[in-house]
Amino acid sequence: MKWLFLNGNNISSLESQMPNEALNLQLIHIADNQLNKLPTELNSYPNLASLFLQNNQLKALSGTIRSLKKLERLHITNNKIDTILQDDFWDLETLQDLQAGFNQITALNGSLLPLRSLGTLNLTYNHLPEFSLQEIKGLQNLRVVDLSHNSIKKLGGRKELQNHVELHTKVNELRLEYNQLEELGGALGGLSKLQRLNLSHNYLQKIEPDDLINLDDLRVLDISYNLLTTLEEFSKTHLNKLEELLASNNHLAVVGPDFHGLPVLCYADLRFNDITDIDSELASKTLCKKFDVQNILRIHFEGNPLICKEGLMDSLTVITKNYTEVYGVPDCSYSTTSSSEGE
Repeated sequence: MKWLFLNGNNISSLESQMPNEALNLQLIHIADNQLNKLPTELNSYPNLASLFLQNNQLKALSGTIRSLKKLERLHITNNKIDTILQDDFWDLETLQDLQAGFNQITALNGSLLPLRSLGTLNLTYNHLPEFSLQEIKGLQNLRVVDLSHNSIKKLGGRKELQNHVELHTKVNELRLEYNQLEELGGALGGLSKLQRLNLSHNYLQKIEPDDLINLDDLRVLDISYNLLTTLEEFSKTHLNKLEELLASNNHLAVVGPDFHGLPVLCYADLRFNDITDIDSELASKTLCKKFDVQNILRIHFEGNPLICKEGLMDSLTVITKNYTEVYGVPDCSYSTTSSSEGE
């Protein structure tokens, strides 16, 4: 027997009901039941590669699966797990995909460190109050980390970075949207291979000088739905590969030469802020490129209180001469014509 399907039943317990010896068993599907505890026999299947336990009533793993050395996929989504013990994944060095969203997890306790083959980590919709990048230190195959919809107020790991402790991880997508972050604290500097970073729907008030350092591969940054009042730091920190900046629904009032550190930016969403003035130097050092071919930078200003006044039309004229298109700005040509006729 290689596959065992028990999903979609009303099973509340499998203790002493699983096969005692099943050396060829590779897949167990027990999803969509009422299990509140894992059967101890699970540790007896040395060739198990896939274990599907989502949509049950599990409260803990209790070390039941830590010896499954060939396990590659573990789905424990939508249970009631609140704690992951340090040794719960002790020997799971071949695990590639861990889906643990929609639980009640409050702490990871260093449990992820043995997962040397892990490529995808999904912890969305849990109760994590903080997260340290040291939790994923050394996981060189990890590419996607989803921490969205938690209660994260703090990102840890900055002290270790200051002491030049390498994370040795190549995460290229980090999702932190819908948390409670008020600051980044320079904690992301160890993610030098990061390409997509989602920080939307938090409480960020400011981007500090060292928050974006070492993010040399970053392509897409989403900081929408925060409390930011300025993007000034982007004029000082060079993100040489950033193509998309999503900063809508903040409290930005003035945009100065904010894109000077974004040389290849192609899309900027600044909608629904409090912007009343646009500096003519906004994109003077930016030249959008797609596949090394020159393209158009598109900037959206819809939903801002921009009004026709002296200097705005001049700024827009300068900006649009540099292969840039702007949207959602008032048409000041009529106002200028009317003023001239009045004279």
